[in-house]
Amino acid sequence: MLTSMSEVGAYTVDLTFEVTTTDYDPDRLARMVARFAKQLPEGSQTLRASAADEAGVARVAAKVPATSLARALHAVATALELAASQEPAGMASLGHMCRAVITLEQ
Repeated sequence: MLTSMSEVGAYTVDLTFEVTTTDYDPDRLARMVARFAKQLPEGSQTLRASAADEAGVARVAAKVPATSLARALHAVATALELAASQEPAGMASLGHMCRAVITLEQ
């Protein structure tokens, strides 16, 4: 059953990034995940955050309360932008977003 625009549902937002930064910082992920979690809307939960694997792909996923798919994606994107803004390379420290999957939890 789909929720109406006024009803709050729980969405899982799963983002995949192609990491292109070459400035190695072993503490970056922990810093960014902590800031990311603080910027998510109340009632949200960080489900996954992984640094780049051997293929240069990193992932972050969160479960957020929202009234629509677009609002859920916006909440996660805003939290990521605010978390990354405190890094020297800013959003470039995340890499290029190559995939987004947003799922309404039943």
